[in-house]
Amino acid sequence: ALLFGCAIPKHAMRQPSNAMLAVALAILVGGSYWITLERAIKVAMCNSAVDLLRQLRILPGAGEDDDDLANTAEKIAKEGNKLWSLYESTLLDIEKQSKFIDFYGKQHVTKEELTTKPQVLLLGSFSTGKTSFIQWLTGKSSRHFHIGPDPSTDFFMAVTSPLDGNSAGNGLMGGSSASADRRLPYKGLQRFSQKFLDSFRVLEMDAPILKGMTFIDTPGIQAQAGTDKLGYSRVNVTAWFAERADLVFVMFDPEKVTISEELNHLLQVLRPYKTKTRYVLNKADRRDIDTAKLINVYGAILHKVGMLLRTEEKPRISITSLKPWWRFESWTHGSILEEHKSIIMQELKDLPRMSALANRREMLIHRTRQVVAHCQLLSHFWQQVPWWTRSKTGHWISEHLDELIQSAQDAGVMTENLPEIDLDHFRSQVRDLHASALRVDMQALHQLPDKIQETSMDTQGVHDDNA
Repeated sequence: ALLFGCAIPKHAMRQPSNAMLAVALAILVGGSYWITLERAIKVAMCNSAVDLLRQLRILPGAGEDDDDLANTAEKIAKEGNKLWSLYESTLLDIEKQSKFIDFYGKQHVTKEELTTKPQVLLLGSFSTGKTSFIQWLTGKSSRHFHIGPDPSTDFFMAVTSPLDGNSAGNGLMGGSSASADRRLPYKGLQRFSQKFLDSFRVLEMDAPILKGMTFIDTPGIQAQAGTDKLGYSRVNVTAWFAERADLVFVMFDPEKVTISEELNHLLQVLRPYKTKTRYVLNKADRRDIDTAKLINVYGAILHKVGMLLRTEEKPRISITSLKPWWRFESWTHGSILEEHKSIIMQELKDLPRMSALANRREMLIHRTRQVVAHCQLLSHFWQQVPWWTRSKTGHWISEHLDELIQSAQDAGVMTENLPEIDLDHFRSQVRDLHASALRVDMQALHQLPDKIQETSMDTQGVHDDNA
């Protein structure tokens, strides 16, 4: 490292002392640190302390994985196109014919949602470290990051790598423009009010980890109930993002373990996505948190989240502090904090090449099951309509809707797979129902999950090429 620090020409040397500093830091941090020839050159060429620490693996986002992240994103887009072809050729037409979207207030899946980079959604009360989480992972600050002890982030913000044509890498796009931009997977947000679009933005930032994933920052949830006076439903917006996210982090603070009414609703929204939801107890390095208090806080969160999820399997909660280790207030639980932080980092590192496509296949399979249950329900309705009233099928079903839904499960309809039913809205839709919507090609629907799973065989190369 020292030799190459001296050998690189002065016009190429941005920080001549970096190579020597690399050796010194290696001795201090690990006792011994093997630096390869390639690494020595990269260390010497670093143009900032952050870049230097990344090359030494002290901060996340090591440089040697940057190309892998970009290549994996391209392969996800390629394989996502295959999933889109399956959806477009089979499920999309049946959704239109059966009016699935109209009955449940959903939207059709877009091509961009299946081909985009993995999306990581961050949720939690205010000042639990959601924005700091992004800042820690990217190693960069921004004037658009609002960090403080009080509610500071009052908008939804997607943080992604620079889009095509923006080499500067620090642009900010408003919600209306972002939802209309075909390079982004946010067209579906147009279903929400203009007030929401005014509260949504996309930040372009040039950071290594953003080549492989996008982070969605969200407004902090306040403790008092009834604070959602934003002009849109935060719960519905969160449900939209959660359905499409590849990973969801719910952040907690040791001083904010109370689950407010709104956070309660949001956690219930996450029930169908428990396999991709992670819970993080942040800021556990504080001096006033001894072992007894940490156990009490951990147990309280575990109990409350477990009760809301209604599952026997207890959720996994990571205990950490999203700070560099040298800034911990207390090292009482330092080994646990660092261990859990490394687990979070490893899962994020594996997300683009191991989990993203599997999550999208699962999303389509889950949606297929919902459409199958919906079509079964409509078929059950059709079978119950007396032949002499078929000219007024919709009105007859509307008048007998409650008893028809109750009898559907006994008739073999998988009602547990249905999206949540708003009876008033459902009744208004069924009045205008045409008989053609009640007769669907169920065989094609039943075959679709197998076809989606077959794509996992084709996408094995995404894992192998980057292993």
